[in-house]
Amino acid sequence: MVYRKTSKLDDMKDASCPECGSKRLLYKYSRLECTNCGHVIGKAMNKYGAKKQEYKGTTYHSKFEANVAEELDMRIAAGELSRVERQVKISLDAYGHHITNYFMDFVLYYTNGDVEFLECKGIETDTWKLKWKMFEAKMKQEQPHAILTVLKQKTWRK
Repeated sequence: MVYRKTSKLDDMKDASCPECGSKRLLYKYSRLECTNCGHVIGKAMNKYGAKKQEYKGTTYHSKFEANVAEELDMRIAAGELSRVERQVKISLDAYGHHITNYFMDFVLYYTNGDVEFLECKGIETDTWKLKWKMFEAKMKQEQPHAILTVLKQKTWRK
């Protein structure tokens, strides 16, 4: 049996699970999953085409983000940065109520005391744009001297 990625349900009528033989398959996240035994057929993919990349034992969401991490390590070695925090969770609240969390890719601490929030962006979604605006508003109140930077994949070159 050959499995192929398709969105048409009629094309999947003949598919069956290789583990238990069940025909109860669910198509989600670019793969088939058996609802009987849970066996996964196919590999899940990122909907924007990003491929996870490992650098120095840390897994990054994309090759672009891993390349930026490599450059930041060089800046630490050069003495420009004192340290870097990765995947920092920032709570976004409004009027005393928690709305959502924002995970900043990198927080850079310079040797002169400056702080920079660095976001690596491949595709700007509407959800990201809204969260970024909330984050900017929060930083204007809490850390007005912090540097906020978005590195866009299309314009950044290593």
